[in-house]
Amino acid sequence: MVRGLSSDQKIDWLQLCRSGGVGPQTFFKLLRRFGSAVISRYATLIILLALIVIFSLLSPQFLTGLNLRNLLVVQVTVCAMAFAAILPLIKRQGIPLIVMSGNDESSLARLADVHLDTSVPAEACPLGLAPTASTTATLVMGDALAIALLEARGFTDEDFARSHPAGSLGRQLLLKISDVMHKGEAIPSVSPDASLTEALVEMTRKGLGMTAIVDDENHLLGVFTDGDLRRAVDDDDIDLRATPVTHLMTARPKTIGADKLAIEAARLMESYKIHALLVVDDGNHVVGALNIHDLLRARVV
Repeated sequence: MVRGLSSDQKIDWLQLCRSGGVGPQTFFKLLRRFGSAVISRYATLIILLALIVIFSLLSPQFLTGLNLRNLLVVQVTVCAMAFAAILPLIKRQGIPLIVMSGNDESSLARLADVHLDTSVPAEACPLGLAPTASTTATLVMGDALAIALLEARGFTDEDFARSHPAGSLGRQLLLKISDVMHKGEAIPSVSPDASLTEALVEMTRKGLGMTAIVDDENHLLGVFTDGDLRRAVDDDDIDLRATPVTHLMTARPKTIGADKLAIEAARLMESYKIHALLVVDDGNHVVGALNIHDLLRARVV
């Protein structure tokens, strides 16, 4: 039987199958026959297929609601036999059926509008039992179909990012500077007449490894960083307590706009060997700040 199910869950599943017109005896015989290894490999596919079968039989309008243009089926023995239950509904809806399998004489292949042959001379398994070479051939065919469709439809990296917003590419192409930058009181900044000591206190308090030097209207005048501090410490002519920060700051520092992609900040940091950036608007007002750790936390890099 199916591992991990209680007796009550099995009864509920049987009742659900009976109410949808699906024969549970056949289903559980297949589970016992092919064993836990096959069920583990195809668990997600079997569950999805079972739901489609049940909903389709309970409500014939279910397939219409899916608005399918084409239906691609990768034939697995367990799934192919269960899938046969909704084939008449698929045909009735006029949905083109594409089957990918290694047997062009199978029932699904014969009923398909298009059959993609993924047969192999022999499995890599020395016992000839476990699907090995055949699964690889199916993966290759799937990749080939995906790339062909991508090129035919002019699918761009922006389209991919919108479909996978939480993935690595999605974060790189969708996450903006405004999403990761520090704002308001979290921005390290001091006035032009601040001493080096005051600048160090602000840097320590805000924890970004730098501070902006701004005028009364928040216009950016320069930036003082950890690197500037190290160079000042090496210079014996500099009084660290009395020297104004404007004498040691970097004027016209590298900046970035809040509407830019976060990945652009990472590229800018890499190009200029810096670890932090100030964010400015079109009037050169400081509106944010970020460092490499913010990009790492956002998993942009």
